[in-house]
Amino acid sequence: MTKPWTTSRGPITANEADLTKARATNALLLRPVDILPAKMGDPIRPFALGLWNDIRPFCCRSGHG
Repeated sequence: MTKPWTTSRGPITANEADLTKARATNALLLRPVDILPAKMGDPIRPFALGLWNDIRPFCCRSGHG
């Protein structure tokens, strides 16, 4: 296990892998959610516990919502 950070390293920004994941997530939704990064360098924002309740109304593309 790695040691936790003891000092702030500043914001964590999106790389290409993060954008790929964000695009895949947004593709499952009826409209994109703003918390996901849209371009390189966008900040990675923390997901709040219970985010499912906030995005559930947009999760109807497959008929399971």
